[in-house]
Amino acid sequence: GNDPWAKSGEPPLAAVTDQLVKIMVGHPTFTLDELRVILEARFSPRLEVSSSGSVFAEMTAPGAEKGQALARLCAELGIDQPHTAAFGDQHNDLGMLRWVGRGYAMANADPAILEAASHRAPHHGENGVARVIERLLASR
Repeated sequence: GNDPWAKSGEPPLAAVTDQLVKIMVGHPTFTLDELRVILEARFSPRLEVSSSGSVFAEMTAPGAEKGQALARLCAELGIDQPHTAAFGDQHNDLGMLRWVGRGYAMANADPAILEAASHRAPHHGENGVARVIERLLASR
């Protein structure tokens, strides 16, 4: 198939996963979507696979994602989930947008993010985050 490691064997990740923060993976011919699918098939659930819109896929330790980090922070600060909002445009924002009370996908977001988010914000080139925050503050 389209698995670049099929002939060479799996990279020796077992030796470093306890020290892993993030691995960035690029490929000269696969698209970002193709690369994410390949990496998810090979490494999920041992590693989380996402991307931030660059030409690289990102792999992190399970649970090292924005949604879980935000949930822990809010628990420490005593902030209830319904009173939270977040903005995102790429796959590494999915967990966060699904966790918060109001998940805003930017107008220029990846289609999967637009589908997953509960709300929309204008394009980032139109100061979308600032415009939504101004509206939220004005309605208080």
